[in-house]
Amino acid sequence: MFAPPRYSTFQSDQLDAYLSLLTFLLQNLPPNALEPPSTSKDKSWVDEGDSDDGAIHVEVVSAFAASPMPKLDPKTMKRLQNLPSPTHISTLLGLYSSRNKFVLFTFCSGICQAWPARQDKVLATIAGHTGGGFVRELYREHVRSSPLGAEVDASALGGGLNSQFVEDPP
Repeated sequence: MFAPPRYSTFQSDQLDAYLSLLTFLLQNLPPNALEPPSTSKDKSWVDEGDSDDGAIHVEVVSAFAASPMPKLDPKTMKRLQNLPSPTHISTLLGLYSSRNKFVLFTFCSGICQAWPARQDKVLATIAGHTGGGFVRELYREHVRSSPLGAEVDASALGGGLNSQFVEDPP
């Protein structure tokens, strides 16, 4: 399981199904299931210099706590740690070099979600292996053809917004 040398024996639809299954599993793990939460204070949501009315009080509510993930044995954890490795990602990029990379993209997104501390290495591996072609291809194939990439007449949006919500001065 999770062995890059075996991937070359898969047919393309089998590899797509395998990566889709792994992606589904990774995206449905509880937060910090495979990686302990970061204890660094450099990523703060509150700007220290911009507090008008005192400290913000945050309380932990036990009702929202997710059920704890069962403890995984060391062998399974070692195999799982192979998923975000640069070698593993490079192997997959090589197999998807002449194919649609959408399944691979969602898999890499799942890896970045499951291992936030390794996100930079995963993205650097993708950029280094493809020279930016991976992102360019995803944009061309999926964003341009979607409603997100469609051009919108900005004048119609601006005029309609102003006439509906702004009253004329008396």
